[in-house]
Amino acid sequence: MSDLSSAELQKQIEDLQRETKLLRAEREELIDDKRITDILLSKSDAIASETDLDKLLTLINDEARELLEADRCTVFVLDDEKGELWSRVATGIGRSEIRIPKDMGIAGHVATTGESINIPDAYDDPRFNRDVDKATGYRTRALLCMPMRNRQQDTIGVVQVLNKKEWGGRFDDKDEKLLEILSTMAANQLEIAQLVDELQKMFDSVVETLAATIDARDPITAGHSKRVTLYCLQVAEQLNFDQKQKDLLRYSALLHDYGKIGVREAVLTKDGRLEDDEYKHIQTHVVLSKEILRKMYFRKDLRAIPEIAGAHHEKVDGSGYPKQSAGDTIPLMGRIMGIADVFDALTYKRHYRDPMPIERVLKILESEQNKHFDPLVVRSFFSVPVSNIASIIVHDAVGRLPKEDEETFTRYALGDFYSAVTRGKDQQSEGERRLVERFIDLYNSRS
Repeated sequence: MSDLSSAELQKQIEDLQRETKLLRAEREELIDDKRITDILLSKSDAIASETDLDKLLTLINDEARELLEADRCTVFVLDDEKGELWSRVATGIGRSEIRIPKDMGIAGHVATTGESINIPDAYDDPRFNRDVDKATGYRTRALLCMPMRNRQQDTIGVVQVLNKKEWGGRFDDKDEKLLEILSTMAANQLEIAQLVDELQKMFDSVVETLAATIDARDPITAGHSKRVTLYCLQVAEQLNFDQKQKDLLRYSALLHDYGKIGVREAVLTKDGRLEDDEYKHIQTHVVLSKEILRKMYFRKDLRAIPEIAGAHHEKVDGSGYPKQSAGDTIPLMGRIMGIADVFDALTYKRHYRDPMPIERVLKILESEQNKHFDPLVVRSFFSVPVSNIASIIVHDAVGRLPKEDEETFTRYALGDFYSAVTRGKDQQSEGERRLVERFIDLYNSRS
């Protein structure tokens, strides 16, 4: 070693330093690769466990944005029948459905050609559509867009990430590889979620058709099942039901009168009040609903539908039918359905009477607490915004609420309206007077 010159020693030191640096870089790359592998595995588990289409699209969006350290991400799904790309996910610009022609812009090019695109500045590419940037004030620079392919290698969607937050704001080769892996995982699960979504739509259409079939037997009560369902969901919102609870309530409400298929038409559509024997006959629809629904196959989280649908004529004081159940022995959703059913019956024309004045209907609901109705459900119903109740009541007659009325009604709950009505005009504020006058005018305009 002593025979070496200082220059040769310096060269050996530099060589060793270079080798050490390379070894350190390789070690760091291995550590980084392991970290990325761990991240991808965790994301793969999350994606593979989600079968709800909307939730899956949100998850893919969030995972891609986080993994690639992008400012924004949009996941587009290809709708071949309509020739469009659509998305309900657009981080940073709200959650609303976007639909574009499937050959429009960068995403459209990727969808139609199957090519991946990575450009440092989108404005330098003539295929980029600047309209969204103009509308939102956003400035798209770096853009990485990749197709999602199913097992047959057909493009079924596109993942697009914008503006990398670090490393000069550009997406590199490693980003492309990461997005390719993520897109492959996402595409496999997207295909499953689309199949689940199709089955759900088919189930929904069958339930809604069954409900409409019953309503169609009597033109006077047409739309009853749908309106009862909408009122039930308003109460569910006040009670903070989760989505599974809302789904159970919705299907139960849609099918609650299905037993009327066994009620004689002469009784169902009779003008004037029913005789005692006719009233007893029409009461049998509740038991029949329950019996028919028990024969239907429902998935595990919907198997309570027959019990709930069969409880909508029970009363909390035990004087209802068919089981004379009382209090908490009546399913909560049955109690909710009970008030929705009565409210709709009183606010719409029947063979034996015209709609009741809205203030009288609300007085009945209030006075029947602890007798017919659960006070908790009454309070929740009275907490619903007037705009939501009014929209359901008048939809068939006037369609969408006038914008000015909607703005007024949104500021008040149904209980506020009832309180203002009972106080009288002299004790109402200017806003309350307008609320009362407009709601009653719209309510009465249906006839």
